[in-house]
Amino acid sequence: MQFSFSYYYYLMGAVRQPSIARLFQELDTDLSGHLSDRELRTLAARLYPSPLTLQSLSQLEQMLINCSHLTTPNGTWSATSVPSEPYYTRGMPPVTLLLLQGCPPLESLMKKSFKEENVYRFEVMGEDDIAFKMIHSNVSHVVAQLDDIRKNPRKFVCLNDNMEHGQAGADAVRAVLRDFYESLFPQPTRLELPPGYRNRFLHICSLNEWRKFRDRLRFWIHLGLFLLILLTILSFCSEKVSSVRRRLLRRRQHGVWKDKIGV
Repeated sequence: MQFSFSYYYYLMGAVRQPSIARLFQELDTDLSGHLSDRELRTLAARLYPSPLTLQSLSQLEQMLINCSHLTTPNGTWSATSVPSEPYYTRGMPPVTLLLLQGCPPLESLMKKSFKEENVYRFEVMGEDDIAFKMIHSNVSHVVAQLDDIRKNPRKFVCLNDNMEHGQAGADAVRAVLRDFYESLFPQPTRLELPPGYRNRFLHICSLNEWRKFRDRLRFWIHLGLFLLILLTILSFCSEKVSSVRRRLLRRRQHGVWKDKIGV
């Protein structure tokens, strides 16, 4: 299994559970912060099988009324949450995102009605957009395959290495492949190494270990240089201090000797 194929299967297979927040954002078409009667009918159409009946609508409304007693036990709402357009059903609370998120029956109904959705968008392309070639050690055959790709360009080009690298013609095949790549992409990307260079590390963990060792080695080298410079400065300063001290001592002794002679 190639790494790219594994990654493609991961993109196609990654799913997530339906989100109430995403559903509310999709249904709130007027961006009022609450669902109107028309938007509630759209919600009911998503949750219940078609054709939509009055019983289904009444069941959804009664469910939201019951859940409103959980989120607002006193039955009062702030002035900002009251919809400008009154509901047809009396006693209907403002259907906000907070109300939907605090309604366990609605959440269980969503899990039954909505399927898991894909995390990533993808498109399965047909074979007409793909050029797939098995590369063997026959130079003439490889040249004909590459010329066919040049003649009939595709969006995706897959060259499968099936060469016998120990054979004599393998070097010629590699040279032909390199010439083909350079005909399609003459300018190297910034991610490519210069010619003649190879990566020292096959795995990223080995690279990280080498970086840690380099950082530790750099730290100890810098610390050693700092201590060496510090000792040199201290040694130089100590000699200067000793010289100045000896000079002051001689002056003091010379002054005392003159005082004695004067006496």
